[in-house]
Amino acid sequence: MTGHEPVRFTLNPDPPYNFTANANFITHYRGHEGADAFDGETLSRPVDLGDTVAMATIRSTGTVEKPSLTVTLSGHPGPLSTHAIVRAKQQVERVVGANGNPQPFYDIAKGIPALAPLAQQFHGLHLTRAVSLFETITWAILGQQISANVAASLRRHVTETYGQSGQIEGQTYALFPRPDDLAGASVEDLRSLGLSLRKAEYTIGIAKEFASGRLTEDSLVALPDDEVERKLLKLRGIGPWTVHWLLIRGLGRPDALPAGDVALQKTLGELVNGKAMSPDELVTCADRFRPYRSYLTIYLFALIRARRTGAV
Repeated sequence: MTGHEPVRFTLNPDPPYNFTANANFITHYRGHEGADAFDGETLSRPVDLGDTVAMATIRSTGTVEKPSLTVTLSGHPGPLSTHAIVRAKQQVERVVGANGNPQPFYDIAKGIPALAPLAQQFHGLHLTRAVSLFETITWAILGQQISANVAASLRRHVTETYGQSGQIEGQTYALFPRPDDLAGASVEDLRSLGLSLRKAEYTIGIAKEFASGRLTEDSLVALPDDEVERKLLKLRGIGPWTVHWLLIRGLGRPDALPAGDVALQKTLGELVNGKAMSPDELVTCADRFRPYRSYLTIYLFALIRARRTGAV
């Protein structure tokens, strides 16, 4: 299928913004993660335009203090409507973390000798997000209590089996399933892809909540963090860790902290006092960063991901 003329638009993220730091975080410092690929200069990912798929390639054309990104949409089978372009722009803005300001986090971190280097090392990293809250929740459920590699394999199987797909320059790309795509799946279907019984049940249950309209991202956006937490904790498969991860990766809230995360406890503890922290110790230490604890969380995860690949 031959694509029509590429469409280009510009994004101007809130400064300070480091495109390379954000693209590396998105791809887990491996150059590829899920639908995202980064070659050191260009971040690319397929985007959902409603009834078709296009490839978005993103490059930096600005600086950290005056950021500018050029986005090119290509491979689409027909001319793009204004609505489709707006939809693509919204997706890209979320994925690259165009909005937000980490500077208040830096101002706090520079007063803590053990953590000041962390803020400097990943300077310009924002709160990158998944394309939708549904995708964030489903990814979180699939990744519970298993290794990152196994979780990635489950996501790939689910995406390839249930996601909308499209051909771009002769290559087939699958997008993460929409709620309707998974709401009709059976537990047996998902178990055949490697999901446990509970994860299959939770995934279908969440999909049905979104597909029916009982749960929507718009309804949660208007709520304060504690109300979002209260509402989501009523759903099967969602605990406190998942809620705080969703506040960060799904809603872009600046003050969430998944205190039960063992990797966070270990990494922050080693930086501050040379040994892993308990959840309560993590909460106490992170309290200095209110109301910007999401940035502390993301910067610690950046360090964790970079260490895993030998990037630092």
